[in-house]
Amino acid sequence: MDLCILHIDDKEFGIPMESVREVLIRPRVSPLPLSPQFLEGVTSFRGGTLPVFEVASFLTDTDPSSNSNRDRVVVCQDPSALVGLRVDLVDRMEYSSPVPEKETSITSGLNETDAKFLRLDQLLKHMTQHMKPSLT
Repeated sequence: MDLCILHIDDKEFGIPMESVREVLIRPRVSPLPLSPQFLEGVTSFRGGTLPVFEVASFLTDTDPSSNSNRDRVVVCQDPSALVGLRVDLVDRMEYSSPVPEKETSITSGLNETDAKFLRLDQLLKHMTQHMKPSLT
């Protein structure tokens, strides 16, 4: 299985390549009023609108406002959503071990690397739960 390795600060996260649609470099992101801090805004994507998330607050210990050098947005497709994740750098890796079984955590370790396996479905669920107070 090929993994897309997302670099966020000094951490690496792997997601299956089949979940990645495209990588945007320096897209223009329009902020949304009254949105939570981790929803950076929206950008135009193939004739539609793509939400762009700053996921560092969910995955690392850093302040999400320190994303000044994150100039890439990885467009990820989940069965329920199409979203953009703000990252520092994107790599590719071949991963031969079985992917960790489904669980409810956002990440789990990969045996062959220091990277963590990113569960896009759990990340989206977690972000949705954090959004609801802002929307009511």
